Amino acid sequence: MTPEKAEQELLELIRGEDAQDFFLRIRVNNGHWIVATGLPEHDGPDAAVGEGENFAEAWFNQDPQW
Repeated sequence: MTPEKAEQELLELIRGEDAQDFFLRIRVNNGHWIVATGLPEHDGPDAAVGEGENFAEAWFNQDPQW
């Protein structure tokens, strides 16, 4: 899992047909990344959330996976 693969998946998600029906949050705090994605009606415990030391690690650590 490379940073390039994570960025490619992010762009595919944004450019996808359902682009109007999802949310994406990226937070960085002191080098710790948190990425959350999901559908608006599932914001909260049903959102996919991942954490890591960089974007790619946080992206691929999202649970549950889309």
